[in-house]
Amino acid sequence: MATASPQLLQALQWRYATKTFDPSQRIPTETWEALESALVLTASSYGLQPWKFLVITDPELRAQLRPHSWNQSQITDCSHLVVLLKKREILAADADRLIEATATTRGIDASLLEGYRQMIQVDLIDGPLDRPHRHVGIQVQTLTPPEPLPLELRNGVLDGAPRNKADVMQLDQAAGGASTQDHQK
Repeated sequence: MATASPQLLQALQWRYATKTFDPSQRIPTETWEALESALVLTASSYGLQPWKFLVITDPELRAQLRPHSWNQSQITDCSHLVVLLKKREILAADADRLIEATATTRGIDASLLEGYRQMIQVDLIDGPLDRPHRHVGIQVQTLTPPEPLPLELRNGVLDGAPRNKADVMQLDQAAGGASTQDHQK
């Protein structure tokens, strides 16, 4: 078995949880656009991407969300507040949409992907696999790569998402969709 280089292991062992942000600092537009693109391109089981993410920059809305996030200052002080949302279940319509998009992209008839469609049906729609509940973790990993982030990126990483249903419901109600950017591939 090959051993990893010391630099790789050092990068993988590095952890950073930003607890204090400088509200006067902002992630540069070019850097943010790259991070946002990375979120949209995050890999998922079968390519379904059963999630959305909201980027909340409106100071008033973030102030309303702060009490629902344990009153953490990161909610109001960070440059870009990213709220990750996962689908509760994968439906046949989700699989059909993926098959149609894939067929269109590849310039083939969707019927040629029927075997793939059936795998999605058996594994995720009818089956026991619980993959949608792990996808948001993949997005968090996309935003926090295993290496020290440049200072301008540390200002935009959110640490302190709601961890129980009541907090999530309050956050959802408080957000109300106002002044957010809703992203879904």
